[in-house]
Amino acid sequence: MAGAFLLLVHDEFSGRSRCSADLLRGGLVGAQLAELVIAGRMGVADGRVHPLDADPLGDARPAAEYVMECVLGQPRQHTVRTWTENLGDPVHEMIVTELVEDGVIRRESGGFGRRRTERYPALDLLRAAAPKARIERMITTPRELDLAGAFTIAMVWALGIEAVLDARAERGGADLVERIRARMPGPLRELLDGIGSSAAATSLAVRR
Repeated sequence: MAGAFLLLVHDEFSGRSRCSADLLRGGLVGAQLAELVIAGRMGVADGRVHPLDADPLGDARPAAEYVMECVLGQPRQHTVRTWTENLGDPVHEMIVTELVEDGVIRRESGGFGRRRTERYPALDLLRAAAPKARIERMITTPRELDLAGAFTIAMVWALGIEAVLDARAERGGADLVERIRARMPGPLRELLDGIGSSAAATSLAVRR
């Protein structure tokens, strides 16, 4: 889910993110937490993330293992916002590395010093564009929704980045999100609330 989210919010030609770095990283952590919740490995209650299963993840990807280890390694439970604000950079790097190694995107660096930037244009255009096409299709054809897709759609709206979608999907998504949230399992709904709270705090800090 996290890799699909990164591809969803990046322009496959320029390799630039269509949203701010803070929102991108918060969404990546949110997507990875959601994947673990859906898999029954984590829960969310009273706005705090807690492990449900301490067994090894097996063949899980590095970002999933890293997030699980971080949650298991804490002596107390932390809020969704704490995790989205503190795990964003390492999760971002792990997801980018995974997609580069899979041949989906390439890494391009530019600039100097503090102005150094990275872009991730598509190497495999079809695979890079697929997550965005899938989400837009689910919005316009809700019968194709699955739980991962429904969560991703609701998270896009919780982050306030619905403009990353095409105009038709953006117009049709708002009503769908309300229906999704009403039917979302409690832990995932709490996760969405935490992601939205973190995004709102980020936006407020930027305005100040």
